[in-house]
Amino acid sequence: VSVENMPDGTWQLGVHIADVSHYVKEYTPLDNEALRRGTSVYFADKAIPMLPRVLSNGACSLSGGEDRYTLSATVSIDAEGRIIGCDLQEAIIRSAARGVYSELNDLLQSGENSRFYEKYKNIHPELLKMARLYALLEERSKARGVLELDSTDAKILLGSDGEPVEIVKRERGTTERMIEQFMLCANEAVATWLFTRRLPCVYRIHENPSPDKIQAFSLFAHNLGLNITPLRQKNISSADFRPLLEQAEGEGVGAVVSRVLLRSLMKAKYSNMQSPHFGLALDLYCHFTSPIRRYPDLTVHRIVKYVLRGHSDTTARYSAFAALSAKMSTENEIRATLAERAVEDLYKVMYMSAHVGEVFDATISSVTSFGIFAELDNTCEGLILISALDGYFTFNEKALTLTAGSVVYRLGDRIRVKIENADIIRRRIDMTIV
Repeated sequence: VSVENMPDGTWQLGVHIADVSHYVKEYTPLDNEALRRGTSVYFADKAIPMLPRVLSNGACSLSGGEDRYTLSATVSIDAEGRIIGCDLQEAIIRSAARGVYSELNDLLQSGENSRFYEKYKNIHPELLKMARLYALLEERSKARGVLELDSTDAKILLGSDGEPVEIVKRERGTTERMIEQFMLCANEAVATWLFTRRLPCVYRIHENPSPDKIQAFSLFAHNLGLNITPLRQKNISSADFRPLLEQAEGEGVGAVVSRVLLRSLMKAKYSNMQSPHFGLALDLYCHFTSPIRRYPDLTVHRIVKYVLRGHSDTTARYSAFAALSAKMSTENEIRATLAERAVEDLYKVMYMSAHVGEVFDATISSVTSFGIFAELDNTCEGLILISALDGYFTFNEKALTLTAGSVVYRLGDRIRVKIENADIIRRRIDMTIV
């Protein structure tokens, strides 16, 4: 990335992405295999790349101090954080530095007192400039109504023997969020660039949630004592959820409410037909910034480069292929996500198998007719069967509660649990309430 603050108060954000399409030619065996895989898959102990490592870790890796081919988007942004233009070009760049997020976070926080200052002092002024643009884009994003959910991604640390030794919540610092915001900006700008020229594109879309799902979520939120007034209107937008999510965060149930809301939303997918992205509150959005690990991005790069090289038959050449790429990319993304979750669950059960008999604090993450799911503070989740509860409990499907007399278990409640069993074959942790 590169940033310039112009004399008239506007910004020029440069997002320079490895030119993967320079190496992965259309309809070659390499391209066919990339299309078949659709995405890189990430596990705790390894990554299965979409492309050979000689590309993903070599020629297409934007290493510091080395010339690299890129497809570069220079996005013009006004003083209010709105995108006002985008220039795309094939380029050669030389990165001044390839930073480490944790080190750059420390540098932003401590400045010249950071122990990493000497390592990055040549780019420190640029980093401060980027932080100012990030703050502007973040403010604009919130005003637009982007849906910010409290996620609890796990970071699984393995020992030399490949066994999990620790599981912690994955944290995102300022520079992680900054780069994410810059990528979102570039993706929106490129989608707009293609759409206004009536060119094919693989859009990233997120359909509006169904009224039934919103009604069920509203009832759940109301039972938690949250204000659901903004959700009662006919045409709901992502911005209408912000006051509720902020209230939930303030009352300590942000993670649970975010999880239930996520289940109520549609799943994002790829499409060759333009449609808004509900969660990001954007009318136009595509994936442009990761062609090394996502095939739809590679498709978008090819279309853009074909236009930049002056061809006039872009629509005829790429319309059908954009549809195929969108369909296969969505299917492959689902497959990869299921695989990643299955392996993550396996590692969590392996880790907790060493803690059978121990007692932990937990949060009720789901309530069903057959029992309670509880999540430990390290993100490991287990099941408390209804048969293991004292008393005769009835399940309220709308309120998502289990009740026996004056005893009520509901989402977000803090409880103490004992690990009774960790079944590695079934990838299941059994618990009881202490």
